[in-house]
Amino acid sequence: MEKTNKNITEVVIHGEIYKIVNDAPQEYTLSLAKFVDEKLKEISQNTSLAAPMKVAILAALNIADELFKLKEELDADNEIIAKETESLCRLIQDNTRP
Repeated sequence: MEKTNKNITEVVIHGEIYKIVNDAPQEYTLSLAKFVDEKLKEISQNTSLAAPMKVAILAALNIADELFKLKEELDADNEIIAKETESLCRLIQDNTRP
C-alpha cells in the first residue's frame, strides 16, 4: 500500500476553526479557505440572513455557479481548439501531398 504524505492545515472560515487533512500544499489549502471565507462574508454583508447554514448554502450556490460558467467557457474553448486543430491538420496534409 502506497503511503501518502498528509498535511494538516488549520483554517478559519466564517469564524470557525477547521483542521483540514489532505495531501495538497498548505498554501493551497489556506487559499481555498480564504476564498470560501470571503464568499461567506460577501453573502453575509449582502443579505439579511443570520443563520450560518443559509449563508453557507448561498455561498456554495454562488461558487457552483462560477464553476459551471467556467466549465462552459472551457468546453467552448476546447471545441474551438479541436476544430482549429483539425483544420490545421487538414491544411498541413494537403500541403505535404505531392
